[in-house]
Formats: sequence, structure tokens, C-alpha cells
Amino acid sequence: MYISELQDINKTSPDVGVETWVLSKADELCLAVFERKILRRIYGPICEEATWRSRYNEELYCLYDETDLVTTIKIARLRWAGHIVQMQDNLPCKKITLDKPEGRR
Repeated sequence: MYISELQDINKTSPDVGVETWVLSKADELCLAVFERKILRRIYGPICEEATWRSRYNEELYCLYDETDLVTTIKIARLRWAGHIVQMQDNLPCKKITLDKPEGRR
């Protein structure tokens, strides 16, 4: 149940405008930490020789077997950029995205 909800978050994230987000490295790190925290909560600890431990990051990603949230956002941004490039030249969205600003602020 929880895995499907996390997958829904990954699939629906482009619907909330993530293709326009500006992600700094700190933002990417925070999103990755958040996703791993959720995955650790879903999959739980592992028992090795009568000792419980948290799962390693590689174990989480192997179990989850989906693209992570940061990669999903980057793919959505690339998809949006491809969409912009294919637009007609007179559309405002393309003009705003590709034109270079003139003058001073």
C-alpha cells in the first residue's frame, strides 16, 4: 500500500509544476534524504545474526526498483524543455524561456 503511494508521488509530481522548479544541490539532497527516510519506514529494518539494523541506501533502491524523486523531477524538466523548443516562435512561453533579457534590472 505505501509503495504504491510513493510511486504515485513520483508519477504525479510533474502535475504540480516540478518542471519549473529550480533545484539547488541542497534541495536535491533534502529530497533524496526524505525519500530514503520514507523507504526505510516502508521496508523496515533487517535482521542479521539476531541483530536488527537499518537498510543501506543500495538495499532500499534495489527493493524500490523505481527512479528516485530527484531524477523524476529532472526528467520532467527535460521533457518541458523539449516541449518549449518545439513550440512556435511567436508563443509567449517560448519567448520568455529562450530570449535573453536586455538592459538592467
